[in-house]
Amino acid sequence: MPGRGALVMTVVAALAACKSDAPSGPPGLGDRADAAALTRALVAVAERPPTERAAALTAAVLAVCGPACGCLSTTPGAAACPAANASVPAGWPALELSGRYLAEQLAAAPTRARGPLASALAGLTVPLARLDPGAIHLPTADHVRPLSLGPVLALDAQARFTVGRHPLVAFGADGARVLDPPAPTALDAGAIADTVGRVALELGDPPPPPPPLDAGTDDDLLGGFGLSGTGPMGGTGFGTIGVGGYGRIGGTGMAPIERFAFSADRAPLAFDQPVVAAAGALADHTLIMALSPRGGALAIATAARVDELPWTFRPGAPIAVVTGPVLRREAGRFVLERDGAVQAMWMAPLSPADRAALLADLAPVATTLTVEIADLTVADVVATLDLVADTTPTVRLILRRPSSRGYGGGSGPQVRMGQPSTVGDLDKAIIRRYIRRNFAKIRYCYERELLTKPGLEGTIAARFFISTTGAVASVSASGVDPAVASCIAQVIKGITFPRPKGGGGVQVDYPFEVHPTP
Repeated sequence: MPGRGALVMTVVAALAACKSDAPSGPPGLGDRADAAALTRALVAVAERPPTERAAALTAAVLAVCGPACGCLSTTPGAAACPAANASVPAGWPALELSGRYLAEQLAAAPTRARGPLASALAGLTVPLARLDPGAIHLPTADHVRPLSLGPVLALDAQARFTVGRHPLVAFGADGARVLDPPAPTALDAGAIADTVGRVALELGDPPPPPPPLDAGTDDDLLGGFGLSGTGPMGGTGFGTIGVGGYGRIGGTGMAPIERFAFSADRAPLAFDQPVVAAAGALADHTLIMALSPRGGALAIATAARVDELPWTFRPGAPIAVVTGPVLRREAGRFVLERDGAVQAMWMAPLSPADRAALLADLAPVATTLTVEIADLTVADVVATLDLVADTTPTVRLILRRPSSRGYGGGSGPQVRMGQPSTVGDLDKAIIRRYIRRNFAKIRYCYERELLTKPGLEGTIAARFFISTTGAVASVSASGVDPAVASCIAQVIKGITFPRPKGGGGVQVDYPFEVHPTP
């Protein structure tokens, strides 16, 4: 379907409109550079990690260009290279000026040095942080920082995911020019971490490896959050979305609400963390799936372009008890609590006087402030974080969703695992354990489609074959809805089971019951 889940990332079409207005023409933009030395400098820039190349390039150009390129200086108080208009990406004027200077040096280089210099320019590309949200209506905020260069994870109004990257700037005889990025990749629920990581690899060095898989713990407990199942609440795995345990299978003490905590600070975004461009009207809990695998930053629409909130979120983890100072944003009000005791309350939207009073009450908070959002929207998450941006350098964001573990209890949509039937030598309990570790992804497959198809219910029958290596060699699923079934099949396809005994494979039939309400 055209435009489905797509995030259109382009730069200003008319590059002439983006050009800085530094002087040009005879006798040249700046001082004459030694062509051989400039070639060596450009080769060194190209060998730097992509996220460092813009700074390295402008520093190299400034070193040889002289006062005419003074706007490339990073000295505090130095004037920035001028842009044609406010919508020009923040890094473009400096790159455009550098490209013009390099093109002039190429034209003026001695014949023998021109070929190596041209080759060095052709081998140099610099990522440019630029995002056009297209049909995604991003939330707005007053406190922002320039857009980071990480992969862009987009969620449209139907909570469909795509991952893409920023454009690149190339250099040559015609100066700097922009290369449009490839089309974003549409995602199934279980592929966020892997696809974000792959896109990150296109920009820089590989991320650290995730923790190794283990065999989990007591089969009566839900697995850990992420890759390790180390107890009732599990661990904090890096690369795979999972869930924490909330009670024994079939028990009656299940928590009706799941809470997930995301710590955030002002550190720069790591190259393998995404910028999350989420439609402001989405339910706040959709950010759980977006931020859990790798953390990230939240994209913000400003008056002229897209920037991001000044918070870098770490991968999330389930949390059972919220302690300390908590600012909770609920429908129609803000509530300030400490260890469960209400200290103050203000109606939303805040009047100027109530806003001042709220910020005054937050001022004495010396520890990390916890911000909890209760069943609202992504725009409410952003507005609340924007509100407290000047009060604390670190926050802990709590997002929550109805508990629907599929084992009894809960008040939201239900996904229940049936009993698998197998042919082959691999214990059913082990198969259940590995399916259970990926249960949050399977449940999301259903919840995502339920947003637009509220009547979906019934049985989804999955059939898959576990090869001798433990990998899923083939998988199919049918029933209820093709999109849900296909998504669940993709989740199962990504699971690596233990090697079956006896050297043969294992055929598995696994049913899942789904219902909109308990």
